[in-house]
Amino acid sequence: MPDRYYMNPKSAARYERDMGRLRDTIEDIPFYVELARDAASRGEPVLELGCGTGRVTIPMAQTGAAVTGLDSSPAMLAIAKTKADGAGVTVHWVEGDMADFDLAERFGLVVIPFRSFLHLISAQEQTGCLQSIHRHLITSGMLALNFYVSPEGGTGSARASQVYRSMRLRNVSRGEMEGLFDAAGFEVEALYGWFDGQEFGPDSSELVWLARRTST
Repeated sequence: MPDRYYMNPKSAARYERDMGRLRDTIEDIPFYVELARDAASRGEPVLELGCGTGRVTIPMAQTGAAVTGLDSSPAMLAIAKTKADGAGVTVHWVEGDMADFDLAERFGLVVIPFRSFLHLISAQEQTGCLQSIHRHLITSGMLALNFYVSPEGGTGSARASQVYRSMRLRNVSRGEMEGLFDAAGFEVEALYGWFDGQEFGPDSSELVWLARRTST
């Protein structure tokens, strides 16, 4: 299960307060919204894992997509529900563990914005997450996620966050992530260095992935 830092209502409120102040939490929204719009045009529902307070979930729902948001924190989901009601959009909110979930639905698109994948602090949890996503995607469905280029080279070690010292993250290198995708039945369709579609390169600070579910 992801780190319990955000189970604390004060931490959830701090998270909500800080969102929108950082470039990372502004420029990713159009990227995920456009993917959701494409899915909605095909009549395919969308799932966000680690949806938090609905920062990306609600704009995706505003495209007309049928969106489900899953998070392990009741405190975060309470804020998300209030915001969705205020925005006049319908989202199916689910309290659950993104390392192992079972929903009675399959999706055309699954997204994990803002490095939430790194909150899974073991290789087993990260593998379990990808396997769960694979089960919930339609054939050729898409997974989109992003996380930073690890300052330690992505060795996979759990470490304290540089922002919140009580929150642990598990760094993942490009090569390890490619191996995780392959083992879980995904084919990498694109890897960008930022949300504007720029090519990933030596100076990139972010890994922005598009991976497609294979038929097996």
